[in-house]
Amino acid sequence: MAKILYLLQKKIDKLDREKHHLDYFEKENKIEFLNLSDFFKDFFDLSFLTLLKKWKQILKIIKRINLFRPNYIFVHVATTNLTAEIIKWLVLTFTKKSKIIISKNSLPDLNLSKKNIFKEFNPRITNLFGKFFLLVNRNKIIFLKRKKREGEKNIVEILIPTLDADKFIEEKENLKKSSNKIIFLDEMFADHPDFKVIKHDNKILNYVSKNENVINYYEEINEMLYKIYKIKNLPICICLHPKHNFKDGSNKFKFSISREHTIKEVAKANIVIAHSSTSINFAVLLNKPLLLYKSIAHKYSLYHEKLIDAFSRELDVNVFDLKTIESLPLKNIKVNKKKYRDYIHNYLLPKGINKTSYEIINKYFKKNDIDN
Repeated sequence: MAKILYLLQKKIDKLDREKHHLDYFEKENKIEFLNLSDFFKDFFDLSFLTLLKKWKQILKIIKRINLFRPNYIFVHVATTNLTAEIIKWLVLTFTKKSKIIISKNSLPDLNLSKKNIFKEFNPRITNLFGKFFLLVNRNKIIFLKRKKREGEKNIVEILIPTLDADKFIEEKENLKKSSNKIIFLDEMFADHPDFKVIKHDNKILNYVSKNENVINYYEEINEMLYKIYKIKNLPICICLHPKHNFKDGSNKFKFSISREHTIKEVAKANIVIAHSSTSINFAVLLNKPLLLYKSIAHKYSLYHEKLIDAFSRELDVNVFDLKTIESLPLKNIKVNKKKYRDYIHNYLLPKGINKTSYEIINKYFKKNDIDN
């Protein structure tokens, strides 16, 4: 039995439990949770002065972790706030004899140009600090989905599927496949709850803070989907973001809302339409034609614009907006099968792996016989 600590940035909820397969891990391991937001108010918007004033809080966190004596620490803290990043790595650096598990981002490279360096200055600096702490950290680091580079002596790699690929492995034998509807993958772009805590992109935050812009976003999506419907003459189905309340979603969208899991609806899709939701992965895994929509709101976020462009580049799929719908080859959208295969191998499901991530990780725990 392994002793596992989950280092978190917010209180864990039902969606988090499902996402990280906690019910599975709790069957054979002892688990505790530590939420950094309990020690630092406004964790995502901390100033360096706060760090200096509340350094004793860091000592409390380290003491609590060392009292539990975890064999493994799963790190689920993702922030572009430099002070928050420093706190995270100070805690991990001075924790005794714990292996630190970090999941590598499974998104494509954004290829940010030098001209954007000042717009992305804070995330870049934060990333550099993370790399520095990796070099000086005394604990063994376990990277999930990351290949070991030469010279990283304290680095272990465990190749695993992404969370979406886990779902694909679980469901693939039972999926009913067809091509009888158009699926839109909602991502709550204009009113996502994370906008309330992640505050590094003032341009998009100012835009979505105005209720009229949120209303305009959903009206634009409905207009776009109606135009697609008129051309394809196929029913439109909305797969809501997991955090999107069903009743609220029903009021915003003028099309049917699915209560099925997204992968089951994508299996029935003729075309999948998305922005930059990671649920795009289901379309790729199921070899479904894909279109990426860039709304007016997306033009206020460099990150999300670049992410849409990155998906387009890696998968060879069209990006469109209201002005360019008519020019889309909607009658016959082709899948670049080689691009899809390469994307699956590089980002979703490494070749030769047919087990879920949680099965692979738990097997690693048993193999290393870390029962205290």
